[in-house]
Amino acid sequence: TNNDKVANNNEAFDDNKAPNSFCEVASVLEVSLFNTSNELRQNISKKKAKN
Repeated sequence: TNNDKVANNNEAFDDNKAPNSFCEVASVLEVSLFNTSNELRQNISKKKAKN
């Protein structure tokens, strides 16, 4: 029914859920950026050690 569809749409845009999923995505990105920067630092120090 139409009422069910409206309820589902409201659920999808629940204000409490949206920030959580955003924070989860942000923390995953933060971790991957942190890991990437660590790898880059290690690579740079390896190259410096070779020279």
